[in-house]
Amino acid sequence: MLVTHPGVGAKTMKDFIAFAKANPAKANYGSPGVGSFSHLAGEWLASESGNQDAARALPGAGAGGETTCSAAPSASCSAR
Repeated sequence: MLVTHPGVGAKTMKDFIAFAKANPAKANYGSPGVGSFSHLAGEWLASESGNQDAARALPGAGAGGETTCSAAPSASCSAR
């Protein structure tokens, strides 16, 4: 599951990749560490969008709205 910041406006993965291609300085992700699900998903998104500077080393997997997206296995996400 990909979770994006509301300001991104992406409704689909295709939308997010288009956003990342058009806004490479704004498209980034946070992860709890190298090799984590979030890290690997983020690197895949970076590869798809051509944004090799997307990674952000942030505590708490980028909590606090400091990244444009985060990825997690769908079983660990819940709607609120």
